[in-house]
This record gives sequence, C-alpha cells and structure tokens, in this order.
Amino acid sequence: MVEIPFQLTMPILFSLIIYWAIKLRNEAASFFLFVSALLILVFFGNSLGILLGSMFSDIRAALGVIPVLNMFIYRWLHYPSYYFLAL
Repeated sequence: MVEIPFQLTMPILFSLIIYWAIKLRNEAASFFLFVSALLILVFFGNSLGILLGSMFSDIRAALGVIPVLNMFIYRWLHYPSYYFLAL
C-alpha cells in the first residue's frame, strides 16, 4: 500500500519524458495506452517479486528461479504487447 504512489509517479514521469523523446505517435490515446501498459508491467513486476520472495526462504533459490520464470513470462507477454501498437 505504501509503495503505490511511488509505483504510479515514477512510470508516469518516465513516460512523459520518453514517449515524445523517441517520437512515438503524437496522440493522447496512444500515450495513455503506453502509460497503462507500463503501469501494468510495473505492478506485475512488483507482485512477481513479492510472490517469489515469499515462496522461497533462501535468496539463492529465489534468484535461481527468477530468470527461468521471467524467460517464460516475457516470452508470453511479447505477443499481446501494447508497445508495438504505440509505434
């Protein structure tokens, strides 16, 4: 609960700077789609870290599982990616 304001402000500030710096579509709908996809990824990454941190008592075991799990998750997330729609 305490992390939510930080998790909201930093991606929005990042998006405000980066979106137009890399010259993506100059439309409000595309920008808000970009921001929403970025916020979903931030919340997903945070929840994945909390989940894996609570599943393993040994930090080495958690650090060994995270790359393998990320490989499958990000491979799956590549297909419905909204970042390609924002281009």
